[in-house]
Amino acid sequence: MSASTSLSGLRCLDDREVREHVHGGRHVRARRRKLALESAAEPLALRQLTPWKQAPLGRVLLVHGLAQNRRTWRQRQRSFEAGLVERGYEVFNLELRGHGNSRRLGSRPADGVDAYVADLRALLPQLGGEVYAMGHSLGAGVLVRAALDGLRFAGLVHYAGVFTFAESNWLLQGVATATH
Repeated sequence: MSASTSLSGLRCLDDREVREHVHGGRHVRARRRKLALESAAEPLALRQLTPWKQAPLGRVLLVHGLAQNRRTWRQRQRSFEAGLVERGYEVFNLELRGHGNSRRLGSRPADGVDAYVADLRALLPQLGGEVYAMGHSLGAGVLVRAALDGLRFAGLVHYAGVFTFAESNWLLQGVATATH
């Protein structure tokens, strides 16, 4: 584990040096850990990327959207998380309960946003120190709700989050009702 991060409440499932593709032929050398948080109501999976042999400038938590997983931030030819690592940040790519590797660890889908907020409440102390957070879609809505409920972030980026845009769209209202 890097000296700057105390992750005592997280179980390490895999730990290795990797060469991550950033974009356009650029790569970054990093330390990758696959982690599990088992102290939340449901087990959670997250991927940690740390700059290789360099103290991180800060920590960033990435939270994906509905029907997505960690790959929202990392694809074959470009990786947002590797781009952050290239710039010196330590990145935690969370898979919400019921999604991706969290589902493989046994977590069931959440019954509402409050469950995701409770998961963040269990996770953040394990990351230690200040954490910047960025969420996409559902992840953005969860982060905003968490901040409104008193969770503190060093900064928060809300990308394409959940709004009340469905008020005048009967199809989106139906989808929202069906998935609630």
